[in-house]
Amino acid sequence: ARSSLDQATAEVAEERAATRAAYLAAEDEVASTLVEEVVGQAREEIATERTLDAQEDDAYEEKAENLGFTAVRSAMFDLDNEEWERAEAEAKAVEEAEAEAEAEAKAAEATQA
Repeated sequence: ARSSLDQATAEVAEERAATRAAYLAAEDEVASTLVEEVVGQAREEIATERTLDAQEDDAYEEKAENLGFTAVRSAMFDLDNEEWERAEAEAKAVEEAEAEAEAEAKAAEATQA
């Protein structure tokens, strides 16, 4: 009876050891899968963040280009306005000089007559 009890105890111990080994293997598999999932998610988040950063950089560059273009266009408009004002002033000066010359000519004619 003693040997049967020892044999049954040994079988139970072997079953427990096999169950424990299977449990540890399953636990390792689950842990490994979780690590892979977490690493995969982290990589996806990093890739998404890099994509968003690149898009944001592109948007800032485009905005800077647009602001630069607007500044250049505004400067050109200012120059156009200055040139227009200068041309108007020159035209007015020419008109005044012509009017003055005409008045002098009339005065000279009146003096001669």
